[in-house]
Amino acid sequence: MKFILHADDFGRSPVISKNIIQCIDKGKIQQTSVMMGFVNDKIHKILSKKKVKKRLHLNLTENKYLDKKKKNFTFFRLFFLRKKFKEVIFKEINNQIYEYCKIYGAKNIRLDSHQHVHMIPWIYKYIYNFKLYKISEIRYPVENLLYFNIKVLFNIKFYRNILAWFIIKLCSYKNKKKSKYFFQGLILSDMYDEELLKKSIKKAKENTEILLHPGITNYKERKMFNKTFFKYYNSKQRYLEKKILFNL
Repeated sequence: MKFILHADDFGRSPVISKNIIQCIDKGKIQQTSVMMGFVNDKIHKILSKKKVKKRLHLNLTENKYLDKKKKNFTFFRLFFLRKKFKEVIFKEINNQIYEYCKIYGAKNIRLDSHQHVHMIPWIYKYIYNFKLYKISEIRYPVENLLYFNIKVLFNIKFYRNILAWFIIKLCSYKNKKKSKYFFQGLILSDMYDEELLKKSIKKAKENTEILLHPGITNYKERKMFNKTFFKYYNSKQRYLEKKILFNL
């Protein structure tokens, strides 16, 4: 397979899930990642019947108040988390894997994560050596730094993504790869237009996963998100990526 188009965030809300299902039904998405704990089992069962590849989208940062102060964890807070608090994270990982297996009947679990937190070395090590269930694949979002076109240099998001790419690259030195896929979608995250997607597809190596975000929410679901995440899930870019997919 030359490339596979992948959508994150199924299960984050009913409307986000519905938009991803539409992309699947149109044959535009061949793989999706599933968040647990936000929608009812009926929505998950719709996806379970679809002939697409699925992964658990491990969520440790959004609406997961895992400490007594009820504050969301961030990538950097998790990165520097003290040892005595790590057991709370391990327990949450166990719970999400169990729920995913129960609903989807998965025996060999494929896994990635929200905001790529699974690449944090101590979290990656725990998942890589997981014994309760078989983890057959872990997304390895270490993409080649490719030049696409001049206009990305004038987009502030490009430099934000380069910083994220650099951090993930540093994290990867201690992480053993457990995936047959190459990855694209971090450097151009929240930036894809039709031209950039076509160039990404053209430059893709054999077995390349290209990450897109066509899962969109709306104002009826506003209370399901905090202000920052609602803006993220209801952005113009997500509408654009869904439109690009339907025209592809």
